[in-house]
Amino acid sequence: MQRCCAGKMSDFIKEDIIISKLFHAIKDSIGERLTDDSVISFSGGIDSSIIASISYFFGYDLTLITVGTKDSKDVENAFLVAKILNLKEPFIRAIDRGEIRDALLEVMRIIKSKNPVQVAIATPFYFACKTAKEGGFGKILTGQGADELFGGYDRYKYMGERELEEALREDVMNITKDIKRDEAIARSQNLTLETPYLDRRVIKVASDIPVDLKIKRDADLVTRKYILKRLAEERISKELAGMEKKAMQYGSGVWKIMKKMAKDSGKGVGEFLSDLEDFDDG
Repeated sequence: MQRCCAGKMSDFIKEDIIISKLFHAIKDSIGERLTDDSVISFSGGIDSSIIASISYFFGYDLTLITVGTKDSKDVENAFLVAKILNLKEPFIRAIDRGEIRDALLEVMRIIKSKNPVQVAIATPFYFACKTAKEGGFGKILTGQGADELFGGYDRYKYMGERELEEALREDVMNITKDIKRDEAIARSQNLTLETPYLDRRVIKVASDIPVDLKIKRDADLVTRKYILKRLAEERISKELAGMEKKAMQYGSGVWKIMKKMAKDSGKGVGEFLSDLEDFDDG
């Protein structure tokens, strides 16, 4: 019993040391990127909520832009988390089927892709950037990179340790294409994209974190982004740590609308997007 308890105590001490290093790396990264003309792409998930909370710590009560369809999960979460963290009420950019349909071609031209997943991710971010530009802002902060660094994707839950290590390594190495996508969207609205989690100091700390502290397995319970959730629990809010978040394309409601439009036209999503209009792949 004593050995068991000592082992658990040792685990918590190890986790606390990692959390301290990670928190300071993230805090320093965010602090260096904050300006008065910054906004946060805010979904109410743990990644953007940590950025918003730390920004407030630095004295920046930044505008939080949330994009979603009526009654979407992201809109619901954004209001709830902003209240929990004592942040200003998020600015909701409500989008509907017509607006999404009208934006798809422009989004595909900007990101030079008709890949359904890429388009579905880029579309809500396009509306966030458009809203930021209309508000006179010049910089947008996102939580990009946290899923790859800390084990946020659902598919990670089903991998063994060795497979997970390889998947995380590959996903971090391949994140450049996602950054290029988001940078293209931001540039189209004359915005600077800031990704605090992809700061070299954060990446360095994250690379030293054991995979079993990214995907935590406890009997039948599997916790994704475990160490980041523990950081949120210890340094931000216990309520925030327990919240679940869908990927942007799902939480915003965009993917659901895209699937419905495709179905109504008697096509799959890929075919529907391809048939909208030919464009130059560059």
